Amino acid sequence: MVSKMERVFTREELKQFEGKNGNPVYVAYKGEVYDVTESELWKDGSHWYEHTAG
Repeated sequence: MVSKMERVFTREELKQFEGKNGNPVYVAYKGEVYDVTESELWKDGSHWYEHTAG
């Protein structure tokens, strides 16, 4: 069985994961938070220069 660990982020906490200065890249979408650090689509915390992470 695979367990899923849940964590609730405040908006201020989530802003720290913007992909700059070596920080991971997290994106919130429809109430879920995704770690997209390894995605080429979110390089440096920006998706197509339109959307920012955190």
